[in-house]
Amino acid sequence: MSALPQQDAEALMVESIRADADTQARQIVDSANAVAREEANRIEDAARNAREEILAKARDKAKRLREREISLANGEARRIVLTIREQSVNMVCDRIRVALNTIRTDNDAYQRSLTLLLKEAIAAIGNSAIRVTLSEQDRGIAQGALRELPETSSEGIDFAFTSEHDGGGCIAESHDGRVVFDNTYARRLALAMRSLRARIIEEVVKHHE
Repeated sequence: MSALPQQDAEALMVESIRADADTQARQIVDSANAVAREEANRIEDAARNAREEILAKARDKAKRLREREISLANGEARRIVLTIREQSVNMVCDRIRVALNTIRTDNDAYQRSLTLLLKEAIAAIGNSAIRVTLSEQDRGIAQGALRELPETSSEGIDFAFTSEHDGGGCIAESHDGRVVFDNTYARRLALAMRSLRARIIEEVVKHHE
């Protein structure tokens, strides 16, 4: 065998090895590039998810802050409205007190008013054994009011006068004390103001929910 064919064979072998090495190198590079791309995609996905999570938390926090600010604003508005209306109620109450005091200085007007209050109180107790208490300063007016009552209404009724109830009106109760009907001006005014305040609060709350 000549030396030339042997050299050619060796050259072919070297070329084949080099080609295999190049192929393996390219495969390694391609594999590395694929891994790098996957890692880059994973990092990008993680960054996107983190960014979306941060934005979601920020939006949620901003929403809660807005809701809290709105709630505080509504609460402050409700407080202001209630304060203003409470002042109005107090003004109305004061005017009514003045009007009631004026009525008590007008004998005819107060006698008519006291007659109605007596009828209501007696009817509220609903039995023949009744004790009615009036203000001592109303003794003279009360006599005229009592004459206005039907005879059947005043039968079996004991009338008492005291200085403890000097605001006008009367208090009726059964003789055993179990049933009491306070029909004084002060009590009626208190009930009216309580009802008015309750309606105002209900209205304000309904319009600021």
